[in-house]
Amino acid sequence: GGADTRDTRMAGTTAEDDDRDRRPRKSPFQKLRREQRSLLCFVQALVGHLVVIETRDDVTTRGTLVEVDERMNCTLEGAQRVTVEQALEKKNSKFDRMFVRARLIRYVHVPARVDPAELIERRRQEEFDASRHYQAKVVFGPINPSPYDTSEEAQKIRAERAKGYAKH
Repeated sequence: GGADTRDTRMAGTTAEDDDRDRRPRKSPFQKLRREQRSLLCFVQALVGHLVVIETRDDVTTRGTLVEVDERMNCTLEGAQRVTVEQALEKKNSKFDRMFVRARLIRYVHVPARVDPAELIERRRQEEFDASRHYQAKVVFGPINPSPYDTSEEAQKIRAERAKGYAKH
Protein backbone atom coordinates (compact mmCIF):
# COMPACT_ATOMS: atom_id res chain seq x y z
CA GLY A 1 0.00 0.00 0.00
CA GLY A 2 1.07 3.43 -1.02
CA ALA A 3 0.41 6.60 0.87
CA ASP A 4 -2.75 8.50 0.11
CA THR A 5 -1.70 11.53 -2.01
CA ARG A 6 -5.05 13.11 -2.70
CA ASP A 7 -5.11 16.69 -3.96
CA THR A 8 -6.72 18.84 -1.27
CA ARG A 9 -7.01 22.02 -3.38
CA MET A 10 -10.37 23.60 -4.03
CA ALA A 11 -11.83 23.01 -7.47
CA GLY A 12 -10.55 25.55 -10.01
CA THR A 13 -7.36 26.48 -8.13
CA THR A 14 -3.81 25.69 -9.11
CA ALA A 15 -0.51 25.16 -7.32
CA GLU A 16 0.36 28.74 -8.35
CA ASP A 17 -2.64 30.02 -6.36
CA ASP A 18 -1.33 28.19 -3.28
CA ASP A 19 2.08 29.86 -3.72
CA ARG A 20 0.40 33.27 -3.98
CA ASP A 21 -1.36 32.67 -0.65
CA ARG A 22 1.94 31.82 1.05
CA ARG A 23 3.70 35.02 -0.06
CA PRO A 24 4.19 37.48 2.77
CA ARG A 25 1.75 40.36 2.66
CA LYS A 26 3.10 43.91 2.51
CA SER A 27 2.74 45.96 5.65
CA PRO A 28 1.42 49.53 5.37
CA PHE A 29 5.04 50.71 5.81
CA GLN A 30 6.20 48.63 2.83
CA LYS A 31 3.45 50.09 0.64
CA LEU A 32 5.02 53.56 0.93
CA ARG A 33 7.35 54.77 -1.82
CA ARG A 34 11.08 54.46 -1.17
CA GLU A 35 11.57 58.15 -0.39
CA GLN A 36 8.74 58.01 2.14
CA ARG A 37 10.30 55.00 3.91
CA SER A 38 13.76 56.54 4.13
CA LEU A 39 15.09 59.72 5.68
CA LEU A 40 14.97 61.36 2.26
CA CYS A 41 11.38 62.40 3.07
CA PHE A 42 12.66 64.16 6.19
CA VAL A 43 15.52 65.94 4.41
CA GLN A 44 13.12 67.07 1.66
CA ALA A 45 10.81 68.41 4.37
CA LEU A 46 13.67 70.62 5.62
CA VAL A 47 13.51 72.77 2.47
CA GLY A 48 13.34 76.40 3.54
CA HIS A 49 15.16 75.78 6.84
CA LEU A 50 18.69 76.75 7.80
CA VAL A 51 20.74 73.52 7.98
CA VAL A 52 24.33 72.44 8.45
CA ILE A 53 25.67 69.71 6.15
CA GLU A 54 28.85 67.84 7.00
CA THR A 55 30.54 66.08 4.12
CA ARG A 56 32.83 63.06 4.02
CA ASP A 57 35.83 65.26 3.19
CA ASP A 58 35.42 67.10 6.55
CA VAL A 59 33.85 70.23 5.07
CA THR A 60 30.96 71.89 6.87
CA THR A 61 28.43 73.91 4.90
CA ARG A 62 25.73 76.07 6.47
CA GLY A 63 22.88 77.60 4.49
CA THR A 64 19.21 77.62 3.64
CA LEU A 65 18.13 74.39 2.00
CA VAL A 66 16.30 75.28 -1.23
CA GLU A 67 16.13 71.95 -3.06
CA VAL A 68 16.59 68.23 -2.43
CA ASP A 69 16.21 65.80 -5.32
CA GLU A 70 15.26 62.10 -5.25
CA ARG A 71 18.90 61.11 -4.73
CA MET A 72 19.31 63.57 -1.82
CA ASN A 73 21.55 65.98 -3.72
CA CYS A 74 21.12 69.27 -1.85
CA THR A 75 21.15 72.88 -3.01
CA LEU A 76 21.79 75.61 -0.45
CA GLU A 77 21.46 79.38 -0.73
CA GLY A 78 23.48 81.87 1.28
CA ALA A 79 25.95 79.08 2.01
CA GLN A 80 29.04 79.34 4.18
CA ARG A 81 31.60 76.61 3.56
CA VAL A 82 34.26 75.88 6.17
CA THR A 83 37.13 73.45 5.65
CA VAL A 84 39.33 72.17 8.48
CA GLU A 85 42.11 74.58 7.47
CA GLN A 86 39.71 77.53 7.33
CA ALA A 87 38.31 76.62 10.75
CA LEU A 88 41.80 76.84 12.27
CA GLU A 89 42.24 80.29 10.72
CA LYS A 90 38.64 81.28 11.66
CA LYS A 91 37.74 81.92 8.01
CA ASN A 92 35.02 80.66 5.69
CA SER A 93 33.97 80.83 2.05
CA LYS A 94 30.60 82.36 1.13
CA PHE A 95 28.48 81.34 -1.84
CA ASP A 96 25.13 82.62 -3.11
CA ARG A 97 24.16 79.10 -4.17
CA MET A 98 25.90 75.79 -3.53
CA PHE A 99 25.24 72.21 -4.67
CA VAL A 100 26.23 69.28 -2.41
CA ARG A 101 26.32 65.81 -3.97
CA ALA A 102 24.45 63.14 -2.04
CA ARG A 103 27.34 60.68 -2.00
CA LEU A 104 29.49 63.22 -0.12
CA ILE A 105 26.97 63.92 2.66
CA ARG A 106 27.89 62.47 6.03
CA TYR A 107 25.41 64.34 8.27
CA VAL A 108 22.58 66.82 7.92
CA HIS A 109 22.19 68.73 11.16
CA VAL A 110 18.61 69.71 11.90
CA PRO A 111 17.70 72.95 13.70
CA ALA A 112 16.68 72.35 17.33
CA ARG A 113 13.34 74.15 16.87
CA VAL A 114 12.18 71.66 14.21
CA ASP A 115 9.74 68.90 15.21
CA PRO A 116 10.68 65.95 12.94
CA ALA A 117 7.33 64.15 13.22
CA GLU A 118 5.33 67.27 12.34
CA LEU A 119 7.68 68.09 9.46
CA ILE A 120 7.43 64.62 7.92
CA GLU A 121 3.64 64.56 8.32
CA ARG A 122 3.30 67.98 6.69
CA ARG A 123 5.50 66.83 3.78
CA ARG A 124 3.39 63.68 3.28
CA GLN A 125 0.19 65.75 3.38
CA GLU A 126 1.59 68.14 0.75
CA GLU A 127 2.47 65.19 -1.50
CA PHE A 128 -1.00 63.71 -0.99
CA ASP A 129 -2.71 67.03 -1.78
CA ALA A 130 -0.55 67.47 -4.88
CA SER A 131 -1.37 63.97 -6.12
CA ARG A 132 -5.11 64.59 -5.55
CA HIS A 133 -4.80 67.87 -7.46
CA TYR A 134 -3.17 66.23 -10.48
CA GLN A 135 -5.53 63.25 -10.39
CA ALA A 136 -8.45 65.68 -10.45
CA LYS A 137 -6.88 67.53 -13.40
CA VAL A 138 -6.79 64.24 -15.31
CA VAL A 139 -10.37 63.33 -14.38
CA PHE A 140 -12.00 66.76 -14.71
CA GLY A 141 -9.74 68.11 -17.47
CA PRO A 142 -8.21 71.56 -17.79
CA ILE A 143 -11.57 73.23 -18.56
CA ASN A 144 -13.51 71.79 -15.63
CA PRO A 145 -11.99 72.82 -12.29
CA SER A 146 -11.51 70.13 -9.69
CA PRO A 147 -13.68 70.29 -6.57
CA TYR A 148 -10.37 70.44 -4.66
CA ASP A 149 -9.19 73.49 -6.63
CA THR A 150 -9.70 76.56 -4.43
CA SER A 151 -7.97 79.03 -6.76
CA GLU A 152 -9.67 82.28 -7.68
CA GLU A 153 -9.91 81.21 -11.33
CA ALA A 154 -11.70 77.94 -10.42
CA GLN A 155 -14.15 79.78 -8.17
CA LYS A 156 -14.88 82.24 -11.01
CA ILE A 157 -15.59 79.38 -13.45
CA ARG A 158 -17.92 77.72 -10.93
CA ALA A 159 -19.78 81.02 -10.30
CA GLU A 160 -20.27 81.62 -14.05
CA ARG A 161 -21.60 78.10 -14.51
CA ALA A 162 -23.96 78.50 -11.54
CA LYS A 163 -25.39 81.65 -13.17
CA GLY A 164 -25.90 79.70 -16.41
CA TYR A 165 -27.72 76.90 -14.59
CA ALA A 166 -29.93 79.41 -12.78
CA LYS A 167 -31.17 80.86 -16.08
CA HIS A 168 -32.59 77.52 -17.23
